[in-house]
Amino acid sequence: LRDAFESRDRMVEAASSQMKRRVDNQYVEWFDECVQGNRMSLALQPIVERDGRTHAAYEALLRSNHPILDSPLAILRMAEEHNRIQELGGSVFELAAERVVQIPAHRELFVNMHPTQLSDPDRLVRSIQPLVPHAHRITLEITERSRLSDLDHWDASVEWVRELGFSMAVDDLGAGYNSLTMLADLQPKYIKLDMSLVRRIHEEPRKQRLVQLMVTFAEATDARVIAEGVEEQAEA
Repeated sequence: LRDAFESRDRMVEAASSQMKRRVDNQYVEWFDECVQGNRMSLALQPIVERDGRTHAAYEALLRSNHPILDSPLAILRMAEEHNRIQELGGSVFELAAERVVQIPAHRELFVNMHPTQLSDPDRLVRSIQPLVPHAHRITLEITERSRLSDLDHWDASVEWVRELGFSMAVDDLGAGYNSLTMLADLQPKYIKLDMSLVRRIHEEPRKQRLVQLMVTFAEATDARVIAEGVEEQAEA
């Protein structure tokens, strides 16, 4: 009887593994459809000066019209789970190269870059080539949620992209736990405050003091602060 149960368990495990492989293969096919089938695009979110009217730059936001992987988060999760971040990042760079020539020549374009892309300097420099002619107008955003210390060669990657003329930004500051380390490591030109710090800031003195500290730090390091998610006049 024990042998029968063990045989059944092995069969169930084998069937489960086979089903997982089928599901994984299907997701990989969907991912390939997104990346290679013109299913992805970049929307432009304006970044405005404090007067609320002057456009200083635009942020490129990933969009998808795929019937299954129909959101940036779905595509990103698939790429992370199946080790396809480098491919996804290269495709975003190509889309950004098409977008940057569509905006006024004196405007910058902010492009999100996954921290994993920093782990392979050679591949990063190759994949970013479409943007190199516009490097002086491109800011690469690295989310503050990531841990650069867990990546090999990240510092070489950052040095290379800076030498190519790109600027760096720390994104989502205040949403994770690596704020000070990220600011020290990247020495960013821009510091983007997460909307969790911005929401209802006019009612929360602690948030006001924290943002004031970030502004003071930015002034001391020749960086600029961008507040994300401002929706009310009082927040502005």
